[in-house]
Amino acid sequence: MFKAKKLLFAAVLSLLGMAWPQAARAQFIGDVGLQTVNTVLNGPGGVTCNGIGQSFTVPNVGAISHQAAAISSAAFTMEIDAFDGIATYRISNPPVSFPNVLAGATSYVVQASGYYPKVTVVVTCSPGAAFTLSYAGAQTAFSPLVGQSGSGTPPIPIGGGIAANVQGVVAQQQSAGGVDPIIAGGLAPAVNTNFTAIGLDNSFSGTASIPLHQSGVVSIVQSITPSKSGEFGLTFEANIGVNTGTTSVVAPWVCVPGTPGNCAGAAGNFSLATLSNVAAGTPYQRTWTDAAPGNDDAIAVLSASSSTALRTSAITGPLSVTNFSFVAGDTVLEAFLCSSTTACQVSGISSSGTLAGLTWKQIAAISTPGAQNSGIQLWAATATVPSTGVGSSTATMASGTSAQLALAVLSGTTPASLTTPAVSIAVDPLGAQIVRQDAQAPNQFTCSVTLSTNTTATCQPAPTLINGVAVRNYVTDFQIQTTAAGTSSTVTLVTGTGTNCGTGTANLSSIVYPLVAATINNVLGLRTPFIAPLQSQVCATQGGGTAGTVTVEIHGFLAP
Repeated sequence: MFKAKKLLFAAVLSLLGMAWPQAARAQFIGDVGLQTVNTVLNGPGGVTCNGIGQSFTVPNVGAISHQAAAISSAAFTMEIDAFDGIATYRISNPPVSFPNVLAGATSYVVQASGYYPKVTVVVTCSPGAAFTLSYAGAQTAFSPLVGQSGSGTPPIPIGGGIAANVQGVVAQQQSAGGVDPIIAGGLAPAVNTNFTAIGLDNSFSGTASIPLHQSGVVSIVQSITPSKSGEFGLTFEANIGVNTGTTSVVAPWVCVPGTPGNCAGAAGNFSLATLSNVAAGTPYQRTWTDAAPGNDDAIAVLSASSSTALRTSAITGPLSVTNFSFVAGDTVLEAFLCSSTTACQVSGISSSGTLAGLTWKQIAAISTPGAQNSGIQLWAATATVPSTGVGSSTATMASGTSAQLALAVLSGTTPASLTTPAVSIAVDPLGAQIVRQDAQAPNQFTCSVTLSTNTTATCQPAPTLINGVAVRNYVTDFQIQTTAAGTSSTVTLVTGTGTNCGTGTANLSSIVYPLVAATINNVLGLRTPFIAPLQSQVCATQGGGTAGTVTVEIHGFLAP
């Protein structure tokens, strides 16, 4: 009986304990899921700004992601700070702002990440104004609100509102690495990765096909857009000549005197022109009265520093700079003019003297085989000249020949941030993304060859290296024009090495094209290009019965 009473008494105590549990102290009881916090940090009616930093400690239950949101019509800024047991410091990114139509004010959002014992939101705004403030914390990541991380470009300040901060407001090809946030479109890979140490921001290329007797203003480079104000521009132009008239560079660009082209139209020669404080959308233009026909090519480069200037320049020869005087801190650029009507490709540059040890990389290239000019190859040393003295350099050609070397030496350059051009994601009226099919790769080529016998002839020479990387020929388009029909004769595109692809000959395509009628066969915009082996030529072969006369034109680009 006594034992039964003890059992009954224990059961009553157990029930009482379940009804009134003890408070847990100095321990975490646990939870059944990821904890989140959503709380309003202000009292009824909001908070009045005092003009100095106002701190709000947030409830922290193990959150690793933090977000604060505020609404105010005042001049306003906020950040999220954290205490790690030793010091307090800012952990948030720059805030994003946008108009709040319902509140008749502006909304602000700021985010941070990381686990800390104490987290606070700090607000600073105009004295006397009111604001509301809320906080959200989570043990999972929020969707990010800002653009590319680590771009090196300060984010756009919050004062302009969302309309000034979205990608769509940034001009295409202008650097958008610091835009908050990226709403539509995206960022292209950095275009100046190899050249930030010498302060190069971006480059822009263009060509204009000039007919005989052309008169008036022509844009060679359509639009040049710096990443920020105050940038210095330098243009290398392979200008064409005139028939009986005159030609000159259009202001605001200023011609550099003493070059063979002299900005006055000496055919097949370099002209150099400069411009300080380049404005967004500036074209590079030339005006003619009675031009000679040909391709006028130009590459413009931008230096990010407003203190940059062209210290000196020279035309030194087709491939080499010999015993030229340099000053410590100089930035050295070399442009090569492809000779005659054949495209060319520089595979690398070696240097000695005070230029010894410098690494050279290609900035940009134009390939325009045709009358007077056939393209430009523009290279630069990736670091400034280490010491004052005399230096030399020599370029190696992968294909074609160089007719002229234009040397430009810049002073006052300072390191630049990475330039990540904005690119749009366009859609048609049904929402389908628009994709351009034509090749947008650099180092494009065009070649042509005429066959009148059953033989094989080289069209595009074998490339070797670009920036130290082995490359090959990619064929994207070709045209076959039969001017005199053969009998059972055909044309095939082949690759190989040696003279006229004579070694290791292989078909680029198994398709043969008949030459039995005077006609044109066009194969434009191959969705998958024909790919030649490394260090192989692209040739055309005529074979079969009685030979006809045929011209084969091939377009493509060089890439690994």
